[in-house]
Amino acid sequence: MRRYSPCSRPWCSAWRSPPLLIRVNGRLAKALSPGYNEQRQQQEMAIEQQHAALAGHVIIAGFGRVGQNLALFLREEGMPYLTLDVDTTLIRDAFEAGEPVHYGDSSHPEILEKSGIQCAAALVVTFHDHHLASRIVQVARRLAPELPIVVRTRNDHHMEEFEQMGASTVVPESLESSLIVAARTLELVGIDHAEVERLIERTRDEHYAHLRGVFHGEEIEVEAEMDELQPHTVILDERARAIGRHIGELHLDDLGVSIDSVRRGGIRGEQVDAATRLREGDAVILQGHSEQIARAERRLLKG
Repeated sequence: MRRYSPCSRPWCSAWRSPPLLIRVNGRLAKALSPGYNEQRQQQEMAIEQQHAALAGHVIIAGFGRVGQNLALFLREEGMPYLTLDVDTTLIRDAFEAGEPVHYGDSSHPEILEKSGIQCAAALVVTFHDHHLASRIVQVARRLAPELPIVVRTRNDHHMEEFEQMGASTVVPESLESSLIVAARTLELVGIDHAEVERLIERTRDEHYAHLRGVFHGEEIEVEAEMDELQPHTVILDERARAIGRHIGELHLDDLGVSIDSVRRGGIRGEQVDAATRLREGDAVILQGHSEQIARAERRLLKG
């Protein structure tokens, strides 16, 4: 297995300012708690003393279900790891069970430094809190420009944002769950395992492109409506101006919209390109934001 090498990757130059509350929370804590600095030093010392010689390890930021399951696999493979969390009850129970888990805010550079981030093999951020995870990624990327950073997120809303901050891999839970359901179903109905693996790997390589959008009913979260790429189907009747034209002629990409596929004669074709000529009765499945899709639909139907 290929391990992280300190000189193997260029530094990602993307660096964004964190939200105001995140930026000042350390100063607020210092002002409100006289023992803040002392407590922080104790945290750092405890981590540093127990893991002074640790190298090539995985730092897990967040020891909830995802972090614990990851630790299980790392332990099985004999891979050293260190975990940081701020849930005192969780830490006590896990530490008493022999887990290398410590109390420490992994968004603080001092904590990550004492955790050996410069000589770690990877950092995995498992917190649900988007702002906290963002802060951790930014601080970690500044401290270790070439470190592989894996970020777990609930959905695909913030994938590009995390990547611009310097995350090496972003794993959206909702889309990965969709892949697992699809894989299990395909295997149960007799699809060859190798073919299922090919489909899964292609989807990941294509950045979950075919999965990043859902048809919404009446109830829709405001955040999803604003952020998600949505699919929308346009039926080309006999009056549609796009009939007989190639997809490339329509320049829908100028509107920020792509054609996911075209259903023709009841069959949804996956392979479409700029040379595909549209016909009467085609169901064109668009992918984009709602306002962009509305403009693309007008272009297809009215020219």
